[in-house]
Amino acid sequence: MPRKVLLSFLGNNYYIPCCYTTTNFNSGVVRFVQEAIIKLHCQTWTKSDRVYLFLTDDAKIQNWDGAKYEGESLSKSLEPYSSQLHIETIENIPLGLNTTQIWNIFETIYEVLEPEDEVYLDITNAFRSLPMLQMVLLDYAKALKNITVKYISYGAFETLG
Repeated sequence: MPRKVLLSFLGNNYYIPCCYTTTNFNSGVVRFVQEAIIKLHCQTWTKSDRVYLFLTDDAKIQNWDGAKYEGESLSKSLEPYSSQLHIETIENIPLGLNTTQIWNIFETIYEVLEPEDEVYLDITNAFRSLPMLQMVLLDYAKALKNITVKYISYGAFETLG
């Protein structure tokens, strides 16, 4: 059975608590879209599946550790899922400000993928051109690693007004 993999970027903004919904799903109030996605897609996943969270230095400090935003952190929000899921942070992700950094991001993401993976991609907090880079990367990985893209999500919290 193929491994299921969630790829998600964590930004350094303050995210407003909200409910993420689809036709048959409501996350309840969560601050981080990653928690909503895990509730939506990963309830039946096992430790052999993977959740990869890509963090810039600022995102790690501000939102993973919660140092800037009153101690609210994604790491604490995901603790209830850690006994069931393998959640891994990939740290020191560059901002993608030049060609070298963009290639570094591409290679970092590509390296976590294994042949035959079923990929769930979250582009909600992906900075600048990262969603476009990720589309190219997924196409590349489809050709070379025979991955399958199962779901691409964008949590449109901007619709709150």
